[in-house]
Amino acid sequence: MSVKISVIVPIYKVEKYLEKCITSLINQSFTDFELILVDDGSPDNCGKICDDFKEKDSRIKVIHLENGGVCRARNEGMKLATGEFYVFVDSDDWVEKDYLKDFADNMEDDFTMVIQNCNRDNDEKSETKFFGYENKSFVLKEDFGKLFYENPHYVPGGYPWNKLYSAKIIKENNLQFDPAIKLADDEKWNFEYLVHIKKLKFVENANYHYIYNPGSISNQKRPFERELTRFAFKAK
Repeated sequence: MSVKISVIVPIYKVEKYLEKCITSLINQSFTDFELILVDDGSPDNCGKICDDFKEKDSRIKVIHLENGGVCRARNEGMKLATGEFYVFVDSDDWVEKDYLKDFADNMEDDFTMVIQNCNRDNDEKSETKFFGYENKSFVLKEDFGKLFYENPHYVPGGYPWNKLYSAKIIKENNLQFDPAIKLADDEKWNFEYLVHIKKLKFVENANYHYIYNPGSISNQKRPFERELTRFAFKAK
């Protein structure tokens, strides 16, 4: 498919990582995209970094907001997006040059979600192909049970950054990230989106580098509160 992709990046207090993130995106081998940088009222130099990059690349759009959280930032980015498909990248992460190409090469239609593998990096090591995906597809109506049997990571939960989303589905169903949810907001978003698709297509290539901080608030809470929240969304 020949389509345009909108890349939406919410940004807050990531001055240390931001230039690497943006540089990795503007150097993509797939070039038909727009890059939407959403400065969520960051108190450091992130806003200036965004503006400097915008001056150098016409594909970049910048929004400056008062701080309102990552959910609102993503929602505001979607309002500005003009692509047929969206991807979300966290501003402290970075991607390989074929990140968008592998999405474009594997997309089929609005009702197929393409999901890529990832690398989980920290200061000590990089865990490559962290999710262990193989190049496989699952038709949800027929293969839902296989998702659990073959690999628990095949069950889409959180992480919007390794998935391709249809703008058509999002707009027709008025889907938004929920600013009222402070933990596991990405799980709620994904489960609400999954209701509208028919097929999951997994890509074994690991183009995304997720910077994992085991001491972060969200990861400290994951063993109980986050898993409990994830269960609640699945049960609805």
